[in-house]
Amino acid sequence: MNKLIILIIAVIIIAVGSGSFSVFQKPAFPEPNFSAEEIPFGLSNPYDQKDTEAGNALPAILKDLGLSKDANGAGFVVDIIGRKQAEVKCGKFTCQQYDFSQAKELIDLVVGQGKTHVWIVIGPPSNYKFIDGKERKDKKTYLPDGSVSRQAYKDYLTALVNFVNSYGRKVSVNPDWYVVRWNLYNEVNAEYKDTFDKDSDKAATAYVNFVIDSAEILRNLSSQSKIVLAGAGSFTDLEGKHGEFYRLVFSKLKQSKLAYEPFDYWESHWFGEFNNYAKNEAGYEAKDFINFLKNNGYGDKEFLIRAGATYSGKDIQERKHLMDNYQSEQQQAEFLAKRFIYNLANNTQKIPWSTVYEHRKYQGEFNVHFNYIGLIYNGIPDGKSRKQKCSEGWLPCPDPGKGIKKLSYYAFKKLIEILKGSDWSNIRAIKTEVDNVYLYKFIKNGNPTYVAWWDYWKEEQDSKTIILDIGDFKSVKITEAIPNTESGADLDENDYPSFFKIESKAIANGKVIVVLKKIPVFVEGK
Repeated sequence: MNKLIILIIAVIIIAVGSGSFSVFQKPAFPEPNFSAEEIPFGLSNPYDQKDTEAGNALPAILKDLGLSKDANGAGFVVDIIGRKQAEVKCGKFTCQQYDFSQAKELIDLVVGQGKTHVWIVIGPPSNYKFIDGKERKDKKTYLPDGSVSRQAYKDYLTALVNFVNSYGRKVSVNPDWYVVRWNLYNEVNAEYKDTFDKDSDKAATAYVNFVIDSAEILRNLSSQSKIVLAGAGSFTDLEGKHGEFYRLVFSKLKQSKLAYEPFDYWESHWFGEFNNYAKNEAGYEAKDFINFLKNNGYGDKEFLIRAGATYSGKDIQERKHLMDNYQSEQQQAEFLAKRFIYNLANNTQKIPWSTVYEHRKYQGEFNVHFNYIGLIYNGIPDGKSRKQKCSEGWLPCPDPGKGIKKLSYYAFKKLIEILKGSDWSNIRAIKTEVDNVYLYKFIKNGNPTYVAWWDYWKEEQDSKTIILDIGDFKSVKITEAIPNTESGADLDENDYPSFFKIESKAIANGKVIVVLKKIPVFVEGK
């Protein structure tokens, strides 16, 4: 009997020490103690890792925006953890030592201080070939291809997940904490085709193997988490090359007949100009991605937007001419509000906004679209430095100043404030029979909250009017979704929310007249 007890204790110690799944571990965990519910709003790639000041500011920003935990739940942050940065000591077949300081920093900022859910993007690129890895386009790094390099990747992912689980539970002071979603890499169509000689079948096979290997580890070590199949960029064409690649991926996953589900969600990116909030740059809506899943045997999976935003300002030197048209802060904020609401109402489950502070450089360049999509200015261009002197077609110049919050920041904060606590499974689009007017109904604490707007650029008139059947209320509060000024530089953040225009209207026979102009509105029964 004593030998049996000693043997059992030894097995428990081995299982716990290795971090592997065993019969002594609970097969599933309840929802995190810090949040009864994850709200559908979040931030993607919130800061440039070289910008320490922006990183350190993130927890306070999460709290200020309303994404940190409270009685109505918590939002999320999605960011990437790089394999190459973690590889410290590696041999011919695998690595013996990793540095997970990048993961540690992310968890400290987002979970420990920010009290927010984390959604982690993982990728397979390695600094090492591990005998049979496939050389990437950069001629310096490799993707797993053969059995040895695939096992080396699985060793890495096992170590990463064990570290993240352990550290996240420590920092959150919650033994039931977990990563809400693991994203299986980023914009994989181009990446894998470039690596596998433009051969769609070989590229799809390699990505499917990566999905299979990743899901095997994640279902075992992080069974509470959801898995997200990587999508493509904002120009995803479901009938063209992107569609071809994903039809192959879905077919090969089905043929694999796995004993576990390889993914729970499929995602895409959603960048564009301010008046293109409903579709990606190739003209597809969320419903098209959802139908694509259904048509390829995965109708039980759901759709997410993992990244997206629009810019403010103008830069005719932008490398792809994505900023030739000037966009005001008002228009950026307008895109933000409409993009969130429209896509939520069309069955997109989670939606982040990409970046908080504007990035100083993207891939070493100033003049890139991604440097202008943030919610907070970064002070560039200053109008004085050699490479930052004002020139025609570069606006605003000089920049309003590092730390100045754009109108989009305050619009996001107000959106979260008003809608947090809603029943996210009960969002209803209401037909108004008025051209270019959109109306959506949310339920919060049993009461309706409406969001309405008019796509004014499609018509030459000053306003549109709708009659809203509000029900058994004496009056309504109508709040404009964006501060009515040209720039966040005009505002004192300590005056929030007084700079949002609010109107109270009486109800007659259960109905109220709402006049829509350029700014979307919230309508709440009182």
